[in-house]
Parts: sequence; C-alpha cells; structure tokens
Amino acid sequence: MKAAKRRGKATGTNLVPLTGGTSGYQVLSVSETEARKVHDRIIELKQQQEETYFELARLLYRVFHEKLYVKISPTYQKFDQYVEGELGYKIRTAQYFIKIWDKFGVELGENSAVQSRVKALGWAKAKELTEVIDKDNAEEWLDLAEKSDVKELVRNRRAALRQAGRSTRAKMPKEDDEPTTIKGMKPMVKTMALDGPTPMEMPKALTPLGGGGNGCGGVDLPTPEALEEEKRVEKIFKTLVFKVPEEWVEIIDEAVQCAVRHAQGRLKPEDRGLLLAHICLHFCGYHSKHSSILTGQWLKQFEEMTGLSVVAIDEASRQFVYGEQTAERLANKTEEEAS
Repeated sequence: MKAAKRRGKATGTNLVPLTGGTSGYQVLSVSETEARKVHDRIIELKQQQEETYFELARLLYRVFHEKLYVKISPTYQKFDQYVEGELGYKIRTAQYFIKIWDKFGVELGENSAVQSRVKALGWAKAKELTEVIDKDNAEEWLDLAEKSDVKELVRNRRAALRQAGRSTRAKMPKEDDEPTTIKGMKPMVKTMALDGPTPMEMPKALTPLGGGGNGCGGVDLPTPEALEEEKRVEKIFKTLVFKVPEEWVEIIDEAVQCAVRHAQGRLKPEDRGLLLAHICLHFCGYHSKHSSILTGQWLKQFEEMTGLSVVAIDEASRQFVYGEQTAERLANKTEEEAS
C-alpha cells in the first residue's frame, strides 16, 4: 500500500484516504487535520442550512399571513417591525423567504422532487427562481440553477424576464395580500400546524397567492441572444445603494412618477434607475457651472422627449455648446432656398 511521506507520527485521527483515485492513505499534520475537521463541519452545517432555510420560509409565510407577530408583542403592528426587531433581518430578506414558500411550498408544493432539488440549491438561488419557474418549466430552470453560480443564475433570470417583456424587479408580497381561498374554506395558511401538513396534504383546489407566486408566472429560459444583451446591459449599468430619510421617500416617488410622465412612454415606472438618472441630469443641466457636457446630455434627452431640435451657444465664448450639426444643416438649407 502506497502512502504519502510521513510528516510526524501517524495516528487514527490524521490518516485520511488519498484522493483522485489513488489507493492508500495520506498522513496529515496537526494543522491539516484541524483544517479537515473545520471543512467537514462546514459541509455538515451547509447541509443543515439547506434544510432549515426551507422550514424558515414556511414559518415566516405563516407569521406574515396570519399576523402572528401581533400575538408575540403588542409593539409589533407590522410585519417589518417584527422582522427587524426580533430577527434582525431586513424586510426584503423576509419577503424573499415568503416568496420561496409561496412558490415552492404552495404552487409547486405537490412536487416533492422539485422541493428536494430546491432545498439543495440554497436560498440565494431559490429566491431567483421564484420569478421565472412554474410546473411546466421547473425541470429546465432547476437544471440551469444546479450547474450555475448565483451570479450566472441572476443574469439568466433577468435576461429571461426582459425577453418575456416583464420587469426584472422582484414583486414583493404586501401586508394586505391574502392567501388564496375558495368558497367554504378558510385561508390555507390557517390550517397549517407548526410541523405540518406536508405539501401532499394541502387541498389541491387551492392555488398560490395571487396566482403563480405573487403574480409571478413562469417564463422560458433566455435565448443566447438575450443573454448577450443582458451582459451588455450589465456593463452599462451600475448598482448604487444608499439610504434616505423616511419622510423623503414619498417625495422621491413623486419625482420618479413625474419623470415617467415627462418621458412620454419612453420609460416605465420600473425603470427607476434610469428615471433617477434623468432627474439628476435635469438638475445638473440647470445648476452645474462647469458642464457643457452635462448640459449637452440634458439637451439630448430634451430632444428625445419632445421631438424638437435644439441649438445652444455659449454667449461668452461664442462656441456651440450643443447642436452644431443642426445649425449647419439649417444654414445649408437656408443657402439652398436662397439660391
């Protein structure tokens, strides 16, 4: 039997089988043995996490729809108060858990094979699938999720939604949403015991919240062309994250809606990033002192939104700030008419 070169006295705790199809054993040093123990524990916890996140999603779904947080403490009158106060989660994280159970525990709950595969994926991938998967395309999306990392899955999800003409923004459950009911039956979540029932015990006549997981029906996998377009978009757009005072949220929403109206159909309410960029550009076009470039960008947007052509000249330098080609065309047209 072959063995690796010994690096100290071998004991039962630091002998491990050789990998890569080689027979024999490898003697690990004390530090290597500790590293292997840590790694094995990580794998064990990862497997536990795969089980617990799905259970957590189911219970948060109950707390959300049955308003159980009110019974926990009278100070919790809203779900987000409970989530942030008791769990330390951001509300969006909890909403994703609810969507996961709504999709895979309710809509696809009768398919135990799908549930097993989703549990193994982990919550980061599961939440991405809620927007695109249904009973007809589950096999294709799960195959893709299993062989992709999270970033690649996100790209495929976004490309698929754009391809289907849908918003790439996740539709989150709201506190006034009600679980689906049918005549003569109570809402399904109120019949669920803490540790049951299993998905197969749920009434087949009940459908998921809003039809298709908060209104999220399935979409086909993206075409190669759609994926390439998504990669191009990723290079152009950057993600910005910042906080604003709560009392300003309504003002920002109003400004975004105003920009939607001003865009005259060229932008949609879900294009919040682009709309905010237009608002900033509009502001800078009026107030920036150093920016013929910013002014030019703003005037270009103005032309696109109004259908007008603009020529702008800096009086101090007598130079064109914008629209020089337009001015040349007008001059040539005037000369032709004069001749």
